[in-house]
Amino acid sequence: EVSTDFLLGHTAGAQISIEPVIDETEQMWSLRRKAQTESERIGLEIWRRLMQGDSLDTIASALKIHAHTELERYLRDVIYTDIISIDHLPQDTDLAQQVQRAFGLREVIVVSVLEEAPIFIRNVLLGEAARAYFKTHVFEGMKVGLAGGYSVSRMVYALRRGECRSIEVYPLAISPVIEAIGIDANSLVGALAYRHEGYNVQGYTLQYASPLDWKGTKNIRQFAPTLRILSKAKSVDIAFMGLGVVGRRRSPIDLLGDLVDTITPGLETMHERGAVGDILYHLVNEAGKPVVPEISNLICSIELQDLQDMVQ
Repeated sequence: EVSTDFLLGHTAGAQISIEPVIDETEQMWSLRRKAQTESERIGLEIWRRLMQGDSLDTIASALKIHAHTELERYLRDVIYTDIISIDHLPQDTDLAQQVQRAFGLREVIVVSVLEEAPIFIRNVLLGEAARAYFKTHVFEGMKVGLAGGYSVSRMVYALRRGECRSIEVYPLAISPVIEAIGIDANSLVGALAYRHEGYNVQGYTLQYASPLDWKGTKNIRQFAPTLRILSKAKSVDIAFMGLGVVGRRRSPIDLLGDLVDTITPGLETMHERGAVGDILYHLVNEAGKPVVPEISNLICSIELQDLQDMVQ
């Protein structure tokens, strides 16, 4: 529990307290190191207040910060530089059991998040839950699949060195248009391999190629690398991915952006056709069946049927 600053002679010598801090929801977190910059100090204060149940408006007023986006920027300086460690997340076991029985699922974990918590914090907590799941379900020699998404990205960046070793990591889907490169599957595979360098983590990236291209060509060799990676990806031992929601005021698939607008007759029409969400960028209806094939034909990913076979 001695800080590196103390060992290097930069501080007077006080040890960092890493005793867990518990709020009303019984979420437990600890301080890994002291804040070293003014930005980190402000971010840590925002985090403490959030964990005490303060709203963003209350925090912004107290710290004289004018925009929620600025609050989020300070929080990122704390969360993504490993100043804090989220050690325990409260779970709703009763709801988890109800969902498990209702849908016949093998395992369900429900993470309790305050209703007023910003989306960024929700994604962080979901990522931490995924990290805990990863640590107890991924073992040496396994093949792991990753799909893009904020909560998956948080899991990748939250994993500590040594928490995964001797595994192969494959992207499950990529898009032809990358607007948020930090959460693209290829980027996450690369980040996981880089952050765990020396622990034999092998990462493989996927070159975009539309299924319409490889299904309609006689020169299949040019698509051989893509097809080889997709073949490996559909046989992974465990997959980490998010399920998207089709909103009425934004593009249904964030990473496809402008492409969606050019090949579909409009978002409202997608709702009329039953689209309520996406799985690996494939738009699906309430029953999880694919709709809007104009988009599905352009998605470079494992097929939904392959994903279903993996689950079974």
